[in-house]
This record gives sequence, C-alpha cells and structure tokens, in this order.
Amino acid sequence: GFAERPERDGAYQDLYLFAYGREYERGLRDLRTLTGASPILPRKAFGVWFSRWWPYSASDWRDIVQRFREEEVPLDTISLDTDYKAVHDEAGAAVAAEVVGAPGEPYSWNGWDWNRDLFPDPEGFFDWAQRAGLEVGLNIHPSINSNDPRFEETQQAAGGGLTASDGCRVVQADPTGQCMVFDWADPKQLDAYMSLHDVFEQGDNAFFWLDWCCEDTKVGARGLTPDTWINRAYARRQRERGSRWPAFSRTGGSYQLGFDGDGGNGIFAEHAYSIQFTGDTCGSWEMLEFTSEFTAAAASVGQPYVSHDIGSFHSVSPSGVCDTSSPYLTPRFNSLPADMYVRWIQLGTFQPFERLHSHHGKRLPWEYPDREGGIAADFLRLRGTLVPYLYTLAAEAHRTGVPMVRPLYLSWPRQKAAYSNDSEFTLGDDVLVAPVAEPGDDVKKRVWFPPGEWTDWFTGERYVGPSTETIDVPLERMPVFVRSGAVIPTQPELPTTPAGPPKEIVLTAYAGSGRGSLYDDSGEGFAYEDGGYAITGFKQRRRGNSSTITIGAARGSFAGEPARRRWELRLVGIAKPHAVLVNGRPAKGLDYERGSRTLVVQAGRLPTGKRARITVR
Repeated sequence: GFAERPERDGAYQDLYLFAYGREYERGLRDLRTLTGASPILPRKAFGVWFSRWWPYSASDWRDIVQRFREEEVPLDTISLDTDYKAVHDEAGAAVAAEVVGAPGEPYSWNGWDWNRDLFPDPEGFFDWAQRAGLEVGLNIHPSINSNDPRFEETQQAAGGGLTASDGCRVVQADPTGQCMVFDWADPKQLDAYMSLHDVFEQGDNAFFWLDWCCEDTKVGARGLTPDTWINRAYARRQRERGSRWPAFSRTGGSYQLGFDGDGGNGIFAEHAYSIQFTGDTCGSWEMLEFTSEFTAAAASVGQPYVSHDIGSFHSVSPSGVCDTSSPYLTPRFNSLPADMYVRWIQLGTFQPFERLHSHHGKRLPWEYPDREGGIAADFLRLRGTLVPYLYTLAAEAHRTGVPMVRPLYLSWPRQKAAYSNDSEFTLGDDVLVAPVAEPGDDVKKRVWFPPGEWTDWFTGERYVGPSTETIDVPLERMPVFVRSGAVIPTQPELPTTPAGPPKEIVLTAYAGSGRGSLYDDSGEGFAYEDGGYAITGFKQRRRGNSSTITIGAARGSFAGEPARRRWELRLVGIAKPHAVLVNGRPAKGLDYERGSRTLVVQAGRLPTGKRARITVR
C-alpha cells in the first residue's frame, strides 16, 4: 500500500544526497539496497523474441514457428499484440483495420476476452506453445469498453469509480461505447482491473505487456510514482502465479499524456518490477545509434532490462519519411533497407533482449534478400548461443545492482574517452561493443579501445588500448571485442533454449590470463533468492607457451542441477599446440582452426562437482 503525505502550510522539502565521486558501481549497489534487487528473468527471456502488430491466429503462430525451425533460426518468446482480443463493434473495427494497414483483418484494442475466431482454444494454444518451448506474452491496453460483456461486473467491483475518457474512444473503434478508465490508486479499482486478466492466464508461461500509451487510466495519488505503482502490481501478481516474469512496460509511460501523478514520477525502483520497452520508434540510422546509447545510459538508474523494438516499430517509407507521419500506415511503408535491417539485428544480438517487433512490418530474416537475410539469420543464431553468458549477467545484476549493458565510464571512470564514446558499451565486464549505425556494405568504424588487450570476436585480430582505431566492418561483421584472458560461456546452436540448466557448454577462452563464471539455477520459481543456485568459476593462466584453463567445481546447489555436463573448449589466439591434456590425460577430439588461430577441444562429459583442468602446450 501507500500513505499520502498530510497537507501542511508551506512546501515540503526533502533532500537525500548519496555522493560517490567516481565510485559508480558502489552507487549502483547502494541503489539496489535502497530500492530492491532486479529479478532474474526466465532463461528463455534472453533468447530470440518475435512479435508483430498483426491479428495472427493460433494457426498462424504454428506456421511461423514451423518456419523458424525450418530456417534453423532459434525462437524462445512470442508476444501477441492487441488483436488477439474480442472485437466489440464489427463496423468500427473494419474501419480501424483499414486505417492501421490491415484491411479485412480483425482489430481490437481493449477487449477482455479472446477473439474465439483467432483462438478457439486458448488453453490448447498455451499447451502447444509450452511443448514448442515458447514463452508467451499478451498485450494489454488498460481501459475497458462500456459495451464489453465484463464491464458491469468490473464497474461494480470498482465501486462505481470507473470514468469515461474521450482520449481512448477513437482507438477502441466502437462509436456506441464509452472508453472507461481506471484510477489505480483506488484499491477497489486496481483489484477490479487486475481481475480482468484472469481469462488470459491459461498456462504457466503467460506474461503481460502493459501497453499504457493511449488511455487516461492514472494513479491519482499525490507523490506516488504511477509507473512504479502499476508495474509493482503486475510483478506481484506474476509472483503469486509462480512466474518470474515481471511487468513488461514502458518506463515513463505515465508521462505520455501528462499523467504525472501530482509530481510523483521517478524511475529509481523500476529495475525491481519491470522490463522496460522503448517503442514506438522509427527506423533510421540516427535512431539505431541512439538506441545503443540509451541502453547504456539506463545503467545510471540501475535498469538492467531494457528492450527495444529491434528493427524499430515504425520504419522508413520509400520517400524517406517515418511511417508515423503517413495518413494510412500500410505495410508497404514498413520494411527496412536491407543493410539497416542487418545492423539492427546485430545491435539486438548484444543487447539484453533480441526482440523483433514492428507495426505490421517485415522483421524476419527470410523476408529480406538472400545475402542480407542470411547474415541476419546468422546473428540470430549467435544470439541463441549467448544465453548462458546473458543469464550469468542477469544474476550478477540481481546480486550487485550493476546492469548487463554498461557505459564505458562505469569500468573506466578516469578515462576521458570513456565519457565521449556514447554509443559504445560493454556487455558485462569482458565484451566491448561498438554498433555500426550507417549505411553501406563495407563501413569504416572508429572504435575507442579501453586499456588492455582486445580480440575481435569475428576475426581474431588483436588491439591494444587505450587507443582509437578505424576498422573495416563489412556487413557480415560487427565491431565486437573480448578482453584478453576472458572466458565466455555459451551454448551450442539450438532451436529453442531449454528452460533449465544447459546440458552442454561451450567455453571460449581468449589468450591471456583471466577468468569468467557461469550462473545456474532451475530456471523457474524463486528458490534462487534463498540460495538455490550454483556458480561455476573459470580461470585461464598463460605462462610462456603454455595455457591452462581450470573449470572449477560448481559452488552451491539447486533442484535439477546436472551431475555431469558436456564441455567444448575453444581457445582463441594461440599457436597450434604440441600437446593438450584434460585432467592430465591426452585429449581426444581436437581441431585447430588455423585462420582464426583457434583450438577446439572436446573435453567430454565432466562432473559438475569436481574441478577440471585443461592444459595446452
């Protein structure tokens, strides 16, 4: 709950000052202590997402997923945009569908039941999605049509407090119905609103996408932050269902129509309750660059979970105008130049989320020419392999308050250049990313390298910082570099990420001395908050011509923890070895990729509870 401040003569003045100089990470740790920890999301949240504003049916989704499987592109999470809901007025919906670019298709905004023509068996749909390894999100607009069959019961439960708003009457596309909105500060109205979600909660893996954009629903309490209040309510409801998914919501959604909560806006607890999404953007090179800056900047308020519409929601029309300015937002205005599409996918590969989404547009790799579509598909496959590393970073954010994507100054606070290269960032401590945001097949990219040695993820070329280099970046590559000595855990290419701990890990060690780790838990429930997890540490030591990789014994335990795990080890940047030993015995299954100077060692199935050592001479 909450309590409003009592009225008083004169203004209140509060000042809380926490000063850290350049000790930014310490500040983020204290912010976590003050406002709560970010949750560890389901493992599948860090794979590949797909959604589109389009009235897909249950049958359509089966076809889409089948195409993903045929193309060998991974898919882990799907989201159903607004049109899965019941239609209130057929004539109004037909006009709205024409306007938004889906003539002849269903249109719905705030219906509180399923469109049974599209989803005749919602429970069966969820069962299918679960068997296919998919998490499912459902778009919600926070209002209710006065013609909705559930309106009377909802108004009664709300104590008669729901009011009509002209602001959302047009988008609900029913000229005979009022668009009724809520005040979430009223406990009865909040309970009535949350009860509306019951019909959509079949299955264990549903989460809700609060698309609070166009309604006058508000939080009418002086000093109460609207976004944090409603996002907390969603996160709490999900937790009661046993789901790790929090709110999937716009941070700052209440600003859009001036819903300022009487001065109560603030973002400092949003990391504890929400995944932030940043729609609805336009597809441009400038927006692509700003997107990379934005995620890194969100670290300043401790937000680890920032999600963008990869490829942008709107796009660029043939005349070069963002389609949001067109009177009819038709699909023909919503494809991207092929090189821009590839660069968006590349950025998403190294963001907290790779979420393909658009306004009726093309965001799937097979919708683009063979070469560009093939490059995009390769990066989506790469994204699927990164899940163990990303899951480990999510656990670190939960534990320390330091986000997954980090501005350069967070790690190098005394380097001047760390403050001026805004679009570069690190993913964790060890991966440096400098996204390309300009057209062309062969771009020259200026990259600032922080202190240390850095190895190009794709070519194996090494750079020494602090320095600035200009690098040739063909379309099939992205400027991504790994710190010397780092050990990065990934997984093999899979059609979908398992919900639980992976059975096989690929360790990539970049020549030098350094370390890494792998976080594991059961992938569901909240036992991790009480110690139900394990961490496996990795250490790399380089002496002369000898390298030793130590896989530590897993520290901790959890339900479903594997007793043994298969390991593949990749050592990057070393000469062809004379001998390779696994726990003192000659290794089997060796391959040396001469072009990239990478040694591949099939270390086999090793016990998770014992230390293993791989020595290369």
